[in-house]
Amino acid sequence: MGMTEVEKDVIRREMLKRRQSYLSQTIHDLSRIIGTRLLEMKEYKVASTISSYVSKENEVDTRWIISEALAAKKQVLVPFVDISSHSLNFSEIRDPQKELVSGTFSVLEPKVSFRRPASLEDSDLNLIPGVAWDERGFRIGYGGGYYDRCLTKLKRRVPCVGLAFDFQVLPQLPISVVDVGVDMILTDRRLIRSGSTS
Repeated sequence: MGMTEVEKDVIRREMLKRRQSYLSQTIHDLSRIIGTRLLEMKEYKVASTISSYVSKENEVDTRWIISEALAAKKQVLVPFVDISSHSLNFSEIRDPQKELVSGTFSVLEPKVSFRRPASLEDSDLNLIPGVAWDERGFRIGYGGGYYDRCLTKLKRRVPCVGLAFDFQVLPQLPISVVDVGVDMILTDRRLIRSGSTS
């Protein structure tokens, strides 16, 4: 493990510990602020299809965002993991209550019987999770590299928005050549337009 990865791991552990210290009600309230701000963004309003991670534990809660998008007649894509190929795939969902089940890494993902394969490039807006972010748009995830590999393969420019609690955003993170930045980071306090993707 190189120095960059060691540094990332320290930050990851510290940030997860801090996030876990927040009460569930605080997470809910801050998530609702972030979700409401997202729904007011032009990038969301003009998107006919969005992709979103399905939140777990103390992540920014996306379940309400997904429900609102479906109610607005938007197409919603969510990820599922293919462990054998170490890849992230996407599927359209229409009824989260019925179609999602705990899957890889205890994350909710579409049941096999409800999978409607879709490409991330079919989306008009991608909502990206992260454990820590920096103001340039780079992120530290859980260490598997699934989202970085997925974003690297995008052939069409699709706006990517990282959702984060404001304390998760640091001025600068240690990055490596395989890290991929996002266009924007939306928190409970601000919208950072990073412009770190090309």
